[in-house]
Amino acid sequence: MPPHMSVPTTAPTTVPAPGTTPRARDWPRLTTVPEKIHYYIDDLAFRDGWATARKALGDQWATALQRTALLTLRPDGIAHEALDGTLAFLAGQGFDVIAAHSVRYGANRARELWRYQWNAATADRLAVTREVLDAGDGLLIVCFAAGPLTTPASSLFARTKGSALPEARLPGDLRTLLGAPNRVLTLVHAADEPADVLRELPIVLSRTDQAATWRAVRAADDARRAGRPPRTVRPVGPPARGPLPELPAAVRTLLRHTTEHHHCAARRLGALLDALVRTPHDAPQHWREHGIDWELWATALHSCGADHRSWESLVVASHAVVSNLAADSLIRGAGRSRWLNGEGDFVAA
Repeated sequence: MPPHMSVPTTAPTTVPAPGTTPRARDWPRLTTVPEKIHYYIDDLAFRDGWATARKALGDQWATALQRTALLTLRPDGIAHEALDGTLAFLAGQGFDVIAAHSVRYGANRARELWRYQWNAATADRLAVTREVLDAGDGLLIVCFAAGPLTTPASSLFARTKGSALPEARLPGDLRTLLGAPNRVLTLVHAADEPADVLRELPIVLSRTDQAATWRAVRAADDARRAGRPPRTVRPVGPPARGPLPELPAAVRTLLRHTTEHHHCAARRLGALLDALVRTPHDAPQHWREHGIDWELWATALHSCGADHRSWESLVVASHAVVSNLAADSLIRGAGRSRWLNGEGDFVAA
């Protein structure tokens, strides 16, 4: 095992039964981030995913898993009509779509999915993000890379999808091509590494859909070994509660509500929206200066006869909220650069 992949010395809070978690020699095939070993060894979703995948994939689990990637169009991506662009991007990257499932995040699933990252998020960002994720169904797309690879498919795609931070994205990234608006409205989500593929499927899918997914992965890998193309599907997106408006249009809509009312909350909200019209790039600073938080935002909109869960509200709030606390995420690295540097155990040749 490479030195950087040694299991942390802190003992897990439970002692898993033999076979329910990866062995020491398995971890480098799953992740290049040591913190994930520390947390995932006790993580019930990861252990569920590990057991289910190992049973379905057999001795070839590492090869099949490392060729599998997960991409989810979130409800904001569905409202943004991003499906066709996403499928074109996947095809251009050499990914075959072998399965797809509608998924409903809900507060509990979302919290569990990002539990090791959201500890660093502000309460306002979490509130807006939960509303975005609860705005409709998402679409989980299961991809398989049958061609030559030098890094796990999940890690490759997690890199090319682009950063959640707009300023860190590259011109050819998926989020750039789709026009993901900001840190909150990122449109798509992808599992970062094979370990995350294992952990995320039990969170968002029923056991029946998990089993169907792993059967599709095994069939795709069997076809690859036989020199045949995998069986593919054409995903159909769920109905959208959309469309997703651009920021200027969303601000104008909310301003119309505030100008029709003269109470204190409406004036306070209107002052914030006026400031956003003048200098939208300073939105978080305006949010602070006007003393707005999510609860006040929602209350003020209701008092103006507007819906705080509307896309107009969520688009404006997603630009304006202060995103992060000073704390670091529990798991900070996605492991992409380490895979590219050859630090993991890549076997999917």
